[in-house]
Amino acid sequence: MKSFLVYMHRRESDGIPFYIGIAKENPSSRTYNRPYDTWKRSKLWKRIASKHGRVVEILYTGKTFGQAVSIESCLIKKYGRINLKTGILANMTDGGEGSKGVPTAKGIDNINSRHIVDARTGEVLYYGYREVAEAKNLKDKHHVGKVMRGKRPITQRKWMLMLEEEYKQLKGMGVDPAEYIDTKGREAIARQRAAGEARLTQESIDKLKRSLRKRWENSSKKDRERPENRGGGNPMARKVVNTETGDVFDSIVEAAAHYGMTRYQMGRRVMGKIEKDKRFKYYED
Repeated sequence: MKSFLVYMHRRESDGIPFYIGIAKENPSSRTYNRPYDTWKRSKLWKRIASKHGRVVEILYTGKTFGQAVSIESCLIKKYGRINLKTGILANMTDGGEGSKGVPTAKGIDNINSRHIVDARTGEVLYYGYREVAEAKNLKDKHHVGKVMRGKRPITQRKWMLMLEEEYKQLKGMGVDPAEYIDTKGREAIARQRAAGEARLTQESIDKLKRSLRKRWENSSKKDRERPENRGGGNPMARKVVNTETGDVFDSIVEAAAHYGMTRYQMGRRVMGKIEKDKRFKYYED
């Protein structure tokens, strides 16, 4: 007979409970243990766990599914849910919504997992994007998928990993997989550098300024009020300064163009909304 357990997640920082769940005991997958798993959790759960840390506490074991659901529901009702503004738990439901069957197998135990190999030797190193994400300390396995599909050639060159079917296809064509990945990565780096140099030339900056001023001078009042037409030629535009270099720009548009960003991205930095980039602020004469 299948038995279930009830577990609780507490905040490591202060011991306050923030999640109640149930899981099947002794799952058939030897690599999967739901109470300790961080995948397929809600954004609210991830936000709390990231900020405060997480401690797993097994509350009850050896319960039937009905008993486990009843306990889970009672505890959720007792502590209340954040999304309903009734308490402190990150649970999205009142309990009993999870599957009572065998958890989905992960990694090597899942026959549908993609085999990921070393591009130099062809040896299978990982089973599925999840294992790569865990090995590389990534929070999201979707980034791994983009790398494996060739959409992040620089990262793929660094990892030297590829899908097994692609490895076999290249071998069948007489192409060295490792050399193939290295070439694509080098080409991407070259394109990136060329784009950066093109953005930073004084000629391109002056050309953009002239274009913006000419567009402003020739525009109607209605056009000038449109956000996309605001720039250095706008007398209402505010100057932006890079606090690290001291460079001053006539507007957010020009600063954004200089650093290869969109106006929106630069605006968020100037307003202090990007914690990792505090270089920019409005310039006061």
